[in-house]
Amino acid sequence: MKNYDAVIIGAGISGLTSSILLAREGMSVAIVEKHSRVGGYLHSFKRFGIEFDTGGHYIGAMEKGGAFRTLLEYLNVYVPEHYRPMAQSKFDRFVIKGKEYSFSQGYDKCIKDLTEHFPHESEGIKQYFEKLLYVAKLMPSSNFKLNERTTEVFKWMETSLKDTVESYIEDSQLQDVLYSYCTLHGVSPKDVAFAPHAVITDTLIQGPYTFQNSGDDLAKSFKEECSKLGVDFFLGEELLEMNVIDSEIKKLKTTSFEFCCKYVISSMHPKMTFARLDHDPTRRVFKDRLLKMKESKSFVAAYIRLKSKTKFDPDTNYYFFKKNISNLFDDANPLDPNFLYLCRPGRSNEENYNLKHSFITVHIPCDYSYVSGWKDSTFGKRSESYKAFKEKLKEVIKIELIKIDDSFKTNIDKIEISTPLTNIHYNGSLEGSAYGIYHSISNTGLKGLSPKTKIKNLFLTGQNISFPGLQSSCSAGVRSVSALLRTEKFDEDLRRMSSQNRKNDD
Repeated sequence: MKNYDAVIIGAGISGLTSSILLAREGMSVAIVEKHSRVGGYLHSFKRFGIEFDTGGHYIGAMEKGGAFRTLLEYLNVYVPEHYRPMAQSKFDRFVIKGKEYSFSQGYDKCIKDLTEHFPHESEGIKQYFEKLLYVAKLMPSSNFKLNERTTEVFKWMETSLKDTVESYIEDSQLQDVLYSYCTLHGVSPKDVAFAPHAVITDTLIQGPYTFQNSGDDLAKSFKEECSKLGVDFFLGEELLEMNVIDSEIKKLKTTSFEFCCKYVISSMHPKMTFARLDHDPTRRVFKDRLLKMKESKSFVAAYIRLKSKTKFDPDTNYYFFKKNISNLFDDANPLDPNFLYLCRPGRSNEENYNLKHSFITVHIPCDYSYVSGWKDSTFGKRSESYKAFKEKLKEVIKIELIKIDDSFKTNIDKIEISTPLTNIHYNGSLEGSAYGIYHSISNTGLKGLSPKTKIKNLFLTGQNISFPGLQSSCSAGVRSVSALLRTEKFDEDLRRMSSQNRKNDD
């Protein structure tokens, strides 16, 4: 039997954050992770000899004093040379019905660019972004009042993105531009609350960065800091069961070990967490509600080696929409994709790295139903029918790329495909979901999941109690430990650090 003050389930960014904070408070901490590596969606992997990112394609709020950068500095995992800014002009390009629009760094530039395309909406554009900035600053993950829930915050957690945009903007094409970032959390404009969407948009406009190499650099920094603080890692260990007596976890069983601890923080999906309890004393109404929460969509990803250089900028993301974005998630058919995301892996400059080829990553949405027929098959040993399905996906993606740029007809050298089943294998996500539960208005704010549970010593963390994205998941780790320790110390420290950083920058 291994004894610790706290056991953390899952070594994604929220679990790693929780571990650092608890270890700093003098607790003995163990991290149990099914994968052989830490990082969750920070993982990168090699294809064709270079690193591709699983999920950390770009990040926001990384400017001096930015919320995510402040969090990383506070956790002592920020290494400046691991990051580089995205393009100042047009870091995100959106092609909607054949016309290109863009977001640039800074609100003034962003407003100016959109106004040039939609001069008849100039006043609405200005007012919309003023409201977006105002609401973003209200949010706990931006102002480091992680446990504060005001009436004003709840108001914008109950107001949809669609209703907010339509109150300022009449042009349907412009509405679609402002809906584009729904692809970053997987919730439709009519379902997502304006507040968290505002935070995502604000962080990217103010501080869009990417990893110089890959998200693994940040994962390694987290692991090094955890190790310095004495955190023990149990990698390749799957949580099998948690023994509950008198509404308290007394023992955990993994593939190879048994643990006894005072506290458990789980970043594993809540449905999976509660399924591991040998006895669940939570109320039936909660269980039913949790089980009814649907999952967000997954993606098919294509990792592509090109024969020669490509015109696509390594510090720019490209979004291509074939349908109205308000209906983007109604039918995520990967054989007839309604959306395609394209970026350069690691944003590495091939000339600097002396690479002979160029590389791109492509994502298209995929409903789990398209791969669920193979869910019981074994990774690496799947049937010929699954392999044939992946070959179809390659051809579909080739066709879509050629529609975007005719040079892809002759420039594509090799393609490798991952599906939602790949997500399940490597990240343990339900239905291969990229964003966990469907973060609609009915699943966030007051109606969202809390770090605290009816199990006295069990706390939840991760994007399922917060919102998708690295910053939100990192903030969830802070929030969970604050709930466990019943303290606002971390919030106060972070506000002080952010304020000081901004002063120094001025």
